[in-house]
Amino acid sequence: MTSAPEAILIAGPNGAGKTTFARQVLHVRYPAAHFLNADEIQREGPAFSHPVAAGRELVRRLDELTGQRETFAVETTLSSRRYVGKLRAWSGMGYRTSLHFIELPSADFAVQRVATRVAAGGHAVPEADVRRRFERGVQLLPVYKPLVDRWYHWFSDDRGLRLDDYQYT
Repeated sequence: MTSAPEAILIAGPNGAGKTTFARQVLHVRYPAAHFLNADEIQREGPAFSHPVAAGRELVRRLDELTGQRETFAVETTLSSRRYVGKLRAWSGMGYRTSLHFIELPSADFAVQRVATRVAAGGHAVPEADVRRRFERGVQLLPVYKPLVDRWYHWFSDDRGLRLDDYQYT
């Protein structure tokens, strides 16, 4: 008997450290997971350099992976209900679902983290988008928690990343 594939959301506001978290945790906790990140897809070449093209490619890859019943992790700010229906569908397909949400102390902290990333050569995000996504992600977290088999609520600040709460349903 093969184990169920896993669908993992790595979520949090811009500047939360989602990509860093994925690079440090996925290969240990979810070694079979394919990591999908629109920002990284954008850097793959001119065909995906526009955010819309990268987003479409992410969706295409996501559909391909679910069609093959592969384990995957996808990065999101969780600032919309985009994954509500997808989580329900994945569960219906036999996927085990997990949410790792990385919270920051404030929208100001998120803006500063993005500015620090840009100063180090990373990608920029308009401040208004950072603030909007921060608020929406915090508002939508309670919507997403009941939809997954396991959720992990992480907190990140100047003292580092730590697990704040978790639940297996």
